[in-house]
Amino acid sequence: MAQYFSIHVNNPQPRLIRRAVEIVRDGGLMVYPTDSCYALGCHIGDKTAMERIRRIRGVDEHHHFTLVCRDLSELGQYAVVDNAQYRSLKAATPGSYTFILKATREVPKRLLNPRRKTIGLRVPDHAVVRALLEEMREPILSSTLILPGDEESIVRLIALYAIPGIFAITLHEAAHGYAARHFGDLTAYEAGRITLNPIRHIDPIGTILIPALILIASGGKYAFGWARPVPVNFGRLRNPKRDMLWVAAAGPGANLLMAVMWALAIKLAQVMPQNYFTEPLILMARDGIIINVVLMVLNLLPLPPLDGGRIAVSLLPRAAAYRFAMVEPYGMIILLVLMFLGVLGTVMMPFVGAFIGGLAAIFDIGWIFGIR
Repeated sequence: MAQYFSIHVNNPQPRLIRRAVEIVRDGGLMVYPTDSCYALGCHIGDKTAMERIRRIRGVDEHHHFTLVCRDLSELGQYAVVDNAQYRSLKAATPGSYTFILKATREVPKRLLNPRRKTIGLRVPDHAVVRALLEEMREPILSSTLILPGDEESIVRLIALYAIPGIFAITLHEAAHGYAARHFGDLTAYEAGRITLNPIRHIDPIGTILIPALILIASGGKYAFGWARPVPVNFGRLRNPKRDMLWVAAAGPGANLLMAVMWALAIKLAQVMPQNYFTEPLILMARDGIIINVVLMVLNLLPLPPLDGGRIAVSLLPRAAAYRFAMVEPYGMIILLVLMFLGVLGTVMMPFVGAFIGGLAAIFDIGWIFGIR
């Protein structure tokens, strides 16, 4: 028999929390709120409850569950974490991130990625979840609550990411074109690519299809995409080596500006009269900040053909710049290898956390990211 508990979002009632934990320990399932959405949870050692979640979700035995932990010390019992990863985790927790880490031997095999031997782990900053974890004294085995045929949830998920995602990718490219024209290269202008109209920059596969599929498959946890690159002929710049820096920096600069604009949107939503659109606007703005900061940090990595690589080429002496530029044909392969090895996330997360933390402090919106 299902039971419904009305638990206060900021001050959870201990009696109701204890009752919910008793149900879970007795083999029951619970639907509970997290920092980003609702989730299904059960006891970490209950195989039967785990199978019930799979049946409810309509997924097979390859579906990846997440362990929701109280803090980093508990997370460390289930994942192998080196010093660099620990610093990244400390900067990004508690919050809405799920980390994919190499599992320790204590993790049951049924919870692991069978090929990589990894496990998804999360340290939430939602008062109800924290109260549940304190009462349970062990992690919650969890899966995002998206039911089979739940088109409304999927559409809502895509909608929250679509507008900030499309603008983040396409205006990044447009900024390169504007900067190139300013410094003498009219290639993008002649191709009709210097425009704020996102349609002119959208790649149907990279901007729409691939991000949507990854977003749905991950339950809103991940997204990856690209736009049609704006053509830039560095040889047509008035001072190619010097001006390359400003053309390359224009893209990440546009992402920083958009992150600031989304932060302002959250403040605007706070002061405006509350209505049906207030919560979706705040969630969309939060995602817009995250998307733009991640895209900015990624593109500033000093690896050709990323913008950071072109900035490095511009700043290096000519001989060193020429040798460094020879890496460009292999740059994307190197990037993909770093991503699959988990090195890319380890490098990026401290910078992403620092930028988001800075915006949260400036605009006093830390609550939306779980930052106190």
